[in-house]
Amino acid sequence: MNSNTQHDDQNRPGPGATPPAEPELGEPLVALLTEYGVRAETLDAYTTRFQAVPVSEQFNKPRTNLLLRRLTLTGGSTIYLDSDLSYHGLDQSIAAALTGPARDNWRRLQVPPVPGSVGEAFSRVLDLLGSPFAGRVHAVLGSATPGQPTQAPEIGHMLAATAEFVMPEAAAAAYESCFRKELADQLAVITTHTASPHGAVLWGPSGCGRDHLMLAAAHLLLEAGLATRVFRVSAAAVAAGCLFPSEIDGSLLRLLNDALAQEGCLLLIQDLDLCVTGSPVSASLLGNALDRGLRFLATFRSEVALEWLRGEEGLARRLVTVQVPAADSVDVAQALQRLADDGAVDVSPAAVQTILRLAHKQGAAEPAAALSLLGAALAEAAWQGSDQVGPDDIFAAQQNVWSETTGKE
Repeated sequence: MNSNTQHDDQNRPGPGATPPAEPELGEPLVALLTEYGVRAETLDAYTTRFQAVPVSEQFNKPRTNLLLRRLTLTGGSTIYLDSDLSYHGLDQSIAAALTGPARDNWRRLQVPPVPGSVGEAFSRVLDLLGSPFAGRVHAVLGSATPGQPTQAPEIGHMLAATAEFVMPEAAAAAYESCFRKELADQLAVITTHTASPHGAVLWGPSGCGRDHLMLAAAHLLLEAGLATRVFRVSAAAVAAGCLFPSEIDGSLLRLLNDALAQEGCLLLIQDLDLCVTGSPVSASLLGNALDRGLRFLATFRSEVALEWLRGEEGLARRLVTVQVPAADSVDVAQALQRLADDGAVDVSPAAVQTILRLAHKQGAAEPAAALSLLGAALAEAAWQGSDQVGPDDIFAAQQNVWSETTGKE
């Protein structure tokens, strides 16, 4: 069997079934795919397969199969590639992306869900894979006629491999449920300063809502037209696969350059200290990026990292340190009630009280874990067609959610 089309017999419809439909990519893109010998087909409402996609010479074979699986009909896409595809280049972000779990000859690409239409998501994956016809795909999508998908600017390998594209709807929802709107307003204003300081680092106890505040501030900038694209990235993803400080420096430099190349970009970095406290070079790189116009908010994990920042005079004068106090039970209750009021499924008062009791009893991070628990219960109720979330639904969601969110922000 040809290694470039090893999945040809997978996911084929059974006897009498309707064959997969061609995805809605637009005639110019379909013609370009045909020219390069790439076949695209829709396997179901959420899944599109591309066969024999050309990749860069730094991979072990010239073509791979690619699967885009959308999380929802309007959400981002998870990417799957041939499980035997390997990379022998020097870009750590690509090497790290190919470490995802493999199953049934497919490997999930270790990157955040790729937003946009099928065509847009496909074109961004081509960037990451260094495909020789990525530029022509961008050109076709960029000149699409009304009604067809349009291509956003290229985002670069490092940003594509490590960052999550924040949808405006998610930022708006974060602002609506935020109980510290005044602080979100201040953060947004800081990023608009033309002179130092024009970035902010948030710190505070685990679960105080630092990440939530960054999203709320992002909403204000998007709404005012002061930012057009928001990317959120974990510093752990930037440092993944790096053994020496110089390698982390290189990864951070590529990330910052990718962000600066995006017009109207706002960059949100979680746990920034993982990237900068081990090397004075990284601190210098970040300061230089701020001077070049980077819109930037970040979080630190500890006061030890904060003391390090205060000792780096060049970086300290460019950044404002913002303490985020722990949320009290009244704040958490109000945030839960706002989420419940906005949900598509009714939430009983007993369910909200159950979450508050569980959070207090288990010492779970608040409000992050509490909000995540209610969000999971709402999603499960909507999926099951239930008309109300009650205490039993909260207990059912508890095990899965808090095993991942306890201790996070």
